[in-house]
Amino acid sequence: MVQVFIDVSCGSELVSDGYPMAPAFENPEFEQVAFEVKSRMTVKGGEDFGISCNVDEDAGEGATGDGEQAVEKVNDIVDAFQLVSLGSDKKFFKGYFASYMKSVLLPAVPEAEVAEFKTKIQSLFVKMMAEFENGELFQAEKANESEDPLKCMPIFAYWAGEEEAPRFVFFKHGLKVEKY
Repeated sequence: MVQVFIDVSCGSELVSDGYPMAPAFENPEFEQVAFEVKSRMTVKGGEDFGISCNVDEDAGEGATGDGEQAVEKVNDIVDAFQLVSLGSDKKFFKGYFASYMKSVLLPAVPEAEVAEFKTKIQSLFVKMMAEFENGELFQAEKANESEDPLKCMPIFAYWAGEEEAPRFVFFKHGLKVEKY
């Protein structure tokens, strides 16, 4: 059974449990508010199913056997879940995060847990801002079709050390889980 995490505001699938998950920034302090997923760079295209190279002596005109196709290196999470980059504008992210927290995250937190949540999410935000030079902001492609795109989850991606692909941070209270 696979768990798929869906943005509560725009209904987009954002990630699944098929990817290695850990507390955001591998810090147990953030475990209640967010998790991160390691991504990989993969090659897309250039598949050879043996059809185009099936040239034989009796082949008709035009059967050359060179089945070269375009090959593209993509991030597996961005590609699989159709995420779009919003760039790396720190000022934009501050405003987006503040709006998202007020309109989506805080209303989803049980009243008895709000004070603790605010403390942890503020610490997480400070960490994201500290890593912003090594990061990039993403959002679901469907967010542009939403009535208010700023209510769709901002997904922070950052490169840890010398890793080839970024880690993506997802806010738990902005997700619902569907099992397939």
